[in-house]
Amino acid sequence: MAEDADGPALWLGRVALDGPQPAPVRIATLPRGPAAGVPRLALQGGTAHLVWTTVRDGRPRLRGARVRLDAAAEASGD
Repeated sequence: MAEDADGPALWLGRVALDGPQPAPVRIATLPRGPAAGVPRLALQGGTAHLVWTTVRDGRPRLRGARVRLDAAAEASGD
């Protein structure tokens, strides 16, 4: 998680041990404050699975994304 001009955001990056660092991928903009919860990450095969909490219409919502480690983010959970 990091904050920029758009507010708190969830980013996913890789660390290359033997070369240049790939650019991180912005996964989602998060709400400010405790409603954001703590994002979770699990790796399975070549895919990163992320879940986080956001707020819509004043109610918390669970969101998720699958990111193939060689592709862009694929968000779901609307």
